[in-house]
Amino acid sequence: MEIRRTWLIGLFLGLAVLLLLAGPASLLWTEFRPQPWDWRTLRVHFESARYETAAFIFTYRIENRAHHSLRLLPEVTQIRARQAFDQPPRGYR
Repeated sequence: MEIRRTWLIGLFLGLAVLLLLAGPASLLWTEFRPQPWDWRTLRVHFESARYETAAFIFTYRIENRAHHSLRLLPEVTQIRARQAFDQPPRGYR
């Protein structure tokens, strides 16, 4: 009977410790979890457009409002251009 009581006390103490650590762990999880980018965390503002060597150069200012750093990787960043159906592709001479 004494061993069973000792195991129950140990089990309840272990559960109590897990419950006490769950609060700070959830706070740390929400703080360091990556946030999805949306209009509140990342804002892009058009600044200028100029013509250089048969190409238009557009300049944008990116405002990062999140608490995490922003990296625009060349292999992930996409540039999309609209084009009329009756014209050749962009960059075609």
